[in-house]
Amino acid sequence: NMTLRKKVLLIFLVAFVIFCSLITAEIILSSKLSQNRIFKAVLTGQTSTWRKVREATYERMLFYAYDAKPGKPSVWRLRGRRSPVQAVLSGNPKKVKRAILPLYKNLAKDAILDMLWVFDSADQPLFISSEYNTEENTKNSKENNSLVSKSILEVVTKTRESKLAQKQFVTSNGVIYATITFPIFANARVAGTVVYGRKINPLIKDLAINTKSEVFVFHSKDGFIFGTKPKLSRLAENRFGSDDYALLESGDNVFLANSLKFPLRSETVQLVFMLDMSNEYKKQRLYYLVTLALVILVAIVLTTVTNILLKRGFTPLDRAIDVLNALSTGDTSVDIEIKGNDEVSRIASTVSSFRKSLIEREKVRSLFGKYIPESIAEQMLKEDGALKPQTTEATIFFVDLAGFTAMSERLNPQEIVEVLNDYFSEIVSIIEGHNGVITQFQGDAVLAIFNVPIEDDFHALNAIDTAREIIDVVAKNEFCGHQLSCRIGITTGDVVAGNVGAKDRLNYTVHGDIVNLAARLEQLNKEFSTKVLIAASTVERVNNVKFDEIGNISVRGKEEQVIVYTLSS
Repeated sequence: NMTLRKKVLLIFLVAFVIFCSLITAEIILSSKLSQNRIFKAVLTGQTSTWRKVREATYERMLFYAYDAKPGKPSVWRLRGRRSPVQAVLSGNPKKVKRAILPLYKNLAKDAILDMLWVFDSADQPLFISSEYNTEENTKNSKENNSLVSKSILEVVTKTRESKLAQKQFVTSNGVIYATITFPIFANARVAGTVVYGRKINPLIKDLAINTKSEVFVFHSKDGFIFGTKPKLSRLAENRFGSDDYALLESGDNVFLANSLKFPLRSETVQLVFMLDMSNEYKKQRLYYLVTLALVILVAIVLTTVTNILLKRGFTPLDRAIDVLNALSTGDTSVDIEIKGNDEVSRIASTVSSFRKSLIEREKVRSLFGKYIPESIAEQMLKEDGALKPQTTEATIFFVDLAGFTAMSERLNPQEIVEVLNDYFSEIVSIIEGHNGVITQFQGDAVLAIFNVPIEDDFHALNAIDTAREIIDVVAKNEFCGHQLSCRIGITTGDVVAGNVGAKDRLNYTVHGDIVNLAARLEQLNKEFSTKVLIAASTVERVNNVKFDEIGNISVRGKEEQVIVYTLSS
């Protein structure tokens, strides 16, 4: 027979294989982390490329703001009656148009710019020209207001005030432009402001070529603006507003999606890069599938072998587990047939012995429970039957049937026992439901205690709730066809609780002045026509409960008078 030591050795072998699997998982995780670093590096390269494309566009427009071509000054440096500067000073849109329109056409033809704005020294538009319908779009300043956005006016004002050229992205009629804004001078004073604008679309196309990606432009207010591959725009739109990278699938293709944001006034423009990673992703997935298949194959083989070996050796242990599971549900009928003498068999033997002792203990506790409260029986079993007397605060609860003597004269002994058993079953359930412990049955009376032997911070309140519920249940129900009535006395104070009696015959009970007082209060219910009388010592320990004060009364056996209460109706 294989000993437990050898079996454990085999388990360690399996654990070693699992350890190897964990190392493989660690390698895969490290690969993932490396992949993350690569993705971040890709984003860094895309960001750098975007900066270069943007600056190249700015530099080209800035060059043609001051030079027509190498060695030849721009028209904005010319002076004379027909110069563009003189036309701007005149404030006549038609003159401005004649002077500037040829310049715009040449710059637009050479793909230097797509839009040109000219403003006077008061920031009023004199000329606005675009690559579409130039003649129609060149009108007076009031008609051109729709083509001048707030973002353009802000940068024009900033340029005029600073007298320095400005590089900035602006929006106009839903189109994003990269702009160069520069002042023009006459006699050392600002005569006006010129804005060269290049649509973001060609910049994005250059960016896509240089990064080998598809690029999409989103505006925080207007949404999708432009994309180099329209059929992927919906996929890219899922990344709108997100800063993290992600792998997105479209059919058989897998794309690495990165985001880059830049401000535009109070709004934001987001560039979404989608780099085709299909080939790399397929290779990686194949690698993972092969690795997973090998791990599964090894796991199946090891599991099969281990299961065959351990099933034979650990059958007694499995049976012991079945016994313990049955015992946990209270079923003691399941036992173990023990074979062998190894460690597992000895464990099974111990479980079998435990089952037998538990059956014996349960028999004793069940027998105790029929004659003494279960909580006291459990405590006696723990302390080997010796419950030492203890002085503690408790609430005493005494309940007695009213008129039972007269009723007993009408019934035979068998009927009396049936009525009492039916009645006691009901009130015992109520008392124990409120953490009370019954110590004595005295004919038709019951003596119960609260806070002993089970500690209860709300023992006074629980006793009062018990009284209320018993009065209600007795009033609403019949017991073996007879309507009963009961009286209750409740007191709180110090008592001595424990086993009392002869050496071989003990009884768990409580002693103290308040025990007698509770019995006297129960009797005094007849005098005050009440059903429950409660001593002030109990009432003082209860909050948020209404009582009716009976008064300061004399009680037989007590030198001092006692203030008593009853439950408010």
